[in-house]
Amino acid sequence: MLAPLENRALLEREPDDAANERIAELESGQAIVELGRQLMELKDANEHLIAAAQRVWHLDKTICAAHRECERLARERDNLALRLTCQVAELIH
Repeated sequence: MLAPLENRALLEREPDDAANERIAELESGQAIVELGRQLMELKDANEHLIAAAQRVWHLDKTICAAHRECERLARERDNLALRLTCQVAELIH
């Protein structure tokens, strides 16, 4: 069984001025307009983030490829230096 309500004023009270101003804002559609504006701003920011992420991905792939090429060139340099050292040693003896 429900307990009796001791303070009926809680149910019967009129909304205060702040609640009336909020109700008026909602009725005017201003809240929906504001939400739409925020949604458009967030959508634009999201598109920028997606584009930046794609650029980062491409840059990462380019850097990895450049790193592999540097390693290949270093190996080639080292092999040529070794061959040159061997040839010089043969000429000396």
